[in-house]
Amino acid sequence: MNAHDLYLEATRRGLKLEPAGDKLAVRPKGKCPPDFANVLRAHKGELLDWLETRTAHLPPDCAPWLHVARQVLA
Repeated sequence: MNAHDLYLEATRRGLKLEPAGDKLAVRPKGKCPPDFANVLRAHKGELLDWLETRTAHLPPDCAPWLHVARQVLA
């Protein structure tokens, strides 16, 4: 699954994914089953990048390069 598919699955389950600094917030927290929480944890970096591209209105193909841009800026 890619980040977009995971986001859609979270939405289908009634969950909202949001970046919270370097963490991924899942709301409502108690509604996320442990097995799906493990999948989200495994793809946290990809999800955070994808969510950031949506927030910044960047094209989806920019998501894989966000970590490089952050390193350059640092």
